[in-house]
Amino acid sequence: MQAGGAVWHTGGPLLEAIRGGEPGRGGISGFQLWLALPPSLELSEPESPYVDAAAVPQVGPARVILGRHDSATIPIPPIADLSNLQITLAAGERITYRPPSAHSVLWLVIGSGALRVSGTSLGMELEVFDESNAPLRIEAEVATEFVLGSAMPHPHPLVLGHYSVHTTASALAAGESGVRLVRERLRADGRF
Repeated sequence: MQAGGAVWHTGGPLLEAIRGGEPGRGGISGFQLWLALPPSLELSEPESPYVDAAAVPQVGPARVILGRHDSATIPIPPIADLSNLQITLAAGERITYRPPSAHSVLWLVIGSGALRVSGTSLGMELEVFDESNAPLRIEAEVATEFVLGSAMPHPHPLVLGHYSVHTTASALAAGESGVRLVRERLRADGRF
């Protein structure tokens, strides 16, 4: 979802599915990746493109869920130069992730299992690496599912609000005003 000017979301069906059980046992888990939009998009109309699972490209054990990896690109227009991958490894399986040369922001979050990443053991956690585009050597200690991402640093200053991030104080005020208007419309419609 590209929030643009303002959206209101709860994750309703996702939350209900998660309450239905543990991941792998009838429930599901998910991760939200929040990206700061460039000034040209931060107050645009919201968009929510969907991609059929069959159209999600895969390179080895990595599914490209946003951006690109090697020659594979997800069919969603990019808002930034990034790679966001969902990876499943068997116990003992190893990969090396070589981020594109311009990508110096790297992150990894484990959904299930445990990894050794460049010599460090990681469990069920989010890891944000020091700014670098050095390769990551990844080994699954047990069967593991995780999300790995890399990107260029955001080229604009960020102004933080209660529930949004923008590039200027005026854009933040406009965005938060838009969220208040959406909330008021939902209340008037009896949906909130």
